[in-house]
Amino acid sequence: MTKTGDRFHHPGADADKGAGKAVTCLSLLLVGAGVTFVADRLLMTGPPPPPAARALSSPGMAGG
Repeated sequence: MTKTGDRFHHPGADADKGAGKAVTCLSLLLVGAGVTFVADRLLMTGPPPPPAARALSSPGMAGG
């Protein structure tokens, strides 16, 4: 440990900062992936009906 100005500098402190940034980035990536997965599962309502089926089932489109 060496003194630089008013602070003490630990020899491994720079390596710890890099490891901390890597852990933070990985954590954010995993949280983002989890949120995306959950949102996809919650919002999934099935495939939309084909355009012809929508046109046939629309009210007011019955012939007459």
